[in-house]
Amino acid sequence: VFIGLGIMGQGMVSNLLSSGQSVVVWSRALAKCEEFAAAHAEGRVVVADSPRAVVEQCAVTYSMLSDPEASEAVFSGTAGVLAGVREGCVIVDCATLTPEHMDVMSA
Repeated sequence: VFIGLGIMGQGMVSNLLSSGQSVVVWSRALAKCEEFAAAHAEGRVVVADSPRAVVEQCAVTYSMLSDPEASEAVFSGTAGVLAGVREGCVIVDCATLTPEHMDVMSA
């Protein structure tokens, strides 16, 4: 469900948990995921081992990354977001990206 557990990401995931949802999370700082999961011990937070794994497990994936460079790094490669995309999959990127960056990432 969620990639990026910075200040904004943690707040958004906390709201999903408050509404009763279970979540799959990944962050470049894996310790943030582990701390977040430990703080929500009811077992509704699953820590994925890659961005691709989040996308493969979820129908809708949100990403909250800090800048275009972070987005490109997390979206590309064999373990990246785009490698896990399949038909019917929805990706909601909440980063502040220019149209040019979005064109590069969608190619």
